[in-house]
Parts: sequence; structure tokens; C-alpha cells
Amino acid sequence: MAFQTHYRPEPGFFETTITGSVNADDVIAIDVEVLGSPHWDGGKPRLVLVDHNVDLSEIDMASLAEEILPHLEAARARRTRKERIAWVVPNDRNRPIVAVWELMPDKDSLQDFKSFSNQPEAMSWLLAADD
Repeated sequence: MAFQTHYRPEPGFFETTITGSVNADDVIAIDVEVLGSPHWDGGKPRLVLVDHNVDLSEIDMASLAEEILPHLEAARARRTRKERIAWVVPNDRNRPIVAVWELMPDKDSLQDFKSFSNQPEAMSWLLAADD
């Protein structure tokens, strides 16, 4: 997997673009990079743009529950508020994989997560006031 994360000062969010094949360690690496950013303030919104050709097939329920969720729990002290995270997933093949995370209740105390098929909808939700 390759990813690039940039902080967008206006209106104030992190944007990550991912390409290639993605596994749980890659998702954790993205989180670690954001948490280490000088712009990190405890819970800035995040936009993750998933390239159409990205392969998310290595991420399953077990890796979500046994790798990603424990990482988020371990890094809880670095988060002073619940993060809003929008993933733009244009490929229908990947949407069910992301939907599993979206539906996992254990992550709800850590992040407000939603997936979209296009960037305008994701940005509208991401930057909206908390529902």
C-alpha cells in the first residue's frame, strides 16, 4: 500500500489518499502518521480517499476486531474528542468491507465513521456540525 496524508488548513482536516493493497497494519500506519502530525489537536476530521483500484480484501472482521480496534483503544489517550472520519470508496467491491467497520459498535466511542461513494457527499458530512 502507498498512502499520502496532508493537512488541509482550510477548513482544517486531514486528507489521506490510499492506493494498492491495504491490510490492517496499513490502516494503523495511517492513524499513527496522523497522530504524529504537528497539526494533530486531539480529533480533527479526516477524509480518506480510496483509489478505485485499491484492494481491501485483506481486511476482514477478525482484523478489524483484533488489530485495528485494539490499536484505537491503545491510542485513546491521544484523542481528546471523537474523530469524524469519512472514507470515499468508489469501488462497489470494497464497499462491503468498509461497511463492516461502519457497523461495528465498539468503535463508536472512538470515532464517528461513515463511508461514501463520492467526495462531495463525504465532505459535506465531514465538515458538518455534529449530528
